[in-house]
Amino acid sequence: MYRGFLISLRAILFLLSSSVVVLGGTFYIAANGSDSSNGTSKSTPWLHAPGMPNCSGSCAAHTPAAGEQFIFRGGDAWHFGNSSASPYTGGTWTWGGAAWSGSSTNCDTSDNPNAVRTSCIYIGVDKTWFSGSSWARPIMTGDNPTSTKAVANCTYGIVGAKNQFLAVHNNAFAWFDNFEFTGLCESTPSSSSNNYLFQWNTYIVDSGGSAVLVQNIYSNMYAHGLTHLAYSCSDTGGEPNGQCESGGFITGGLMSTVGPGNVCDGWDSDPGGVVCIAYGPGYLVYDNVFANMSQIVVNGYHSWHDNYWFNYYPSGDGVAHGNSFESNVDAPTSDSNGHSQPNVPFNVFYNNILGHNATGTSGDVKLWFCPNSTAAEYQFNNIVYDQGQGNNWDFAQSGFNCTASSAGVYLFNNTVDLPGGTEISCPGNGVMTNNHIIVESGTGFNSGSCTMSNNRVMNHATAVSQGYMAVGMGTSGNNGNVTCANDITPCAPTSLSDATVAAGKNLASYCTALLGSSDGIIVRAGEACLSGTSNACKYNAGARSVTCPRETVVLRPASTAWDIGAYQGSQNSPAGPNPPTSLTVSVH
Repeated sequence: MYRGFLISLRAILFLLSSSVVVLGGTFYIAANGSDSSNGTSKSTPWLHAPGMPNCSGSCAAHTPAAGEQFIFRGGDAWHFGNSSASPYTGGTWTWGGAAWSGSSTNCDTSDNPNAVRTSCIYIGVDKTWFSGSSWARPIMTGDNPTSTKAVANCTYGIVGAKNQFLAVHNNAFAWFDNFEFTGLCESTPSSSSNNYLFQWNTYIVDSGGSAVLVQNIYSNMYAHGLTHLAYSCSDTGGEPNGQCESGGFITGGLMSTVGPGNVCDGWDSDPGGVVCIAYGPGYLVYDNVFANMSQIVVNGYHSWHDNYWFNYYPSGDGVAHGNSFESNVDAPTSDSNGHSQPNVPFNVFYNNILGHNATGTSGDVKLWFCPNSTAAEYQFNNIVYDQGQGNNWDFAQSGFNCTASSAGVYLFNNTVDLPGGTEISCPGNGVMTNNHIIVESGTGFNSGSCTMSNNRVMNHATAVSQGYMAVGMGTSGNNGNVTCANDITPCAPTSLSDATVAAGKNLASYCTALLGSSDGIIVRAGEACLSGTSNACKYNAGARSVTCPRETVVLRPASTAWDIGAYQGSQNSPAGPNPPTSLTVSVH
């Protein structure tokens, strides 16, 4: 069985249990609690959590330790903006200091389906404990009403130097799980030379300080409801380009894990001002949904897989370019050369879906990678469709602290739908093979000095005639109102006679290279490499729920020809993967 499925299944079952198995004590926090209580039972909860400025009494006297858990009652709301509401946090909730760290001994922050996390500090929920008629996420709110356009003023700000809800400082091996964040209003800080506000206005900031390599976990969060003042932008250039005003889900935390089950969705916001990830967690990001937003800028990317993001918009400030995914120039200190992707020696990007992205400018970035000189890049089983203009799949080189990787860039078995003559860049020592490219003119590649073979390139009319695409399905891109036939199995083959079926090379040797790694994260990528795409995660926008994987994967043949593109049809079902499973992570 594909272990990516096991990751999600076991994580879900783990989180649906009544408690997290840990070594230390358990403390409870509820809207009807009291900080003078001992906090050790559901009947004697605290009102605040340690680190909230208004935490007092026995709450303030307690120092979190490895193996402890802090359980918030489901359905309750903690207020960061309105000081008249209860419970009022008093400002930014700061989880800070090395003394508040878990232990690395038994706190596996990877995507290991058998991860042991008994020495983490767990800050989250027990789904058997809630107010109201059914369980819902505890809410962290800034109390500002939502708006899909700029507002004249912010009703509430957050007490403190920065407009942040949760600041995780100088600690490691903390696991934050199952919170809803809403009601942040983005306003210009009193002093800012460049106005890169997504470093200031954010729900979560994971700041390592001197401990740059801290590892924390953020899972099953739901971030939405961001508003902003009218843009007033003076900074016009330089890399990295950021928005003049923007706010979002999480920033910082080079080595932290984002996943599984997070949702960052600006559906009730101005998507041009929503940043899902900024200058931060990129090392391991998996099983998430990012929607209706304009910025993901990561550092230290190592493994991104099974993420679904859609409805990307250009930056609302009218100055800076937007980024659907940009891996930038900073990296963990294990890479002394300042490379964006760590020297580990593999970095992987697989089983992701990027779809329905709005028309943008030539500077807007869809996928942007920054290879280094020694780490091999493996990018496979991804589906990219209905794209606007911009840099659709680029590998930065000189001038960005990036190099043409001497270890190789391997881009294989991807399905990519491109507008116009937009091209995928192919860096030196790159290998592009078994890719299905739908593009109106040209090959879709800027070949450079790389090796290209066995890619199937067709125009949109051919794709429509063979059932990969349909007319009239485009929603926000600019592919002439022609895009993948559906959002469940986008651009999948629908017939045994389709041009991609059994037409590819057998690339099992690529998977073998990954399977031989000493890094379990890369081994799991190797296991995914042996199968067709999982189609990332399914998103139920009405219920704000995530199902991972979206499809049951199909093993590729051990020695005979593979399909070209992300899909692999079985002998009995050449039309594509099986229907979705019923396993879900609920988002309230």
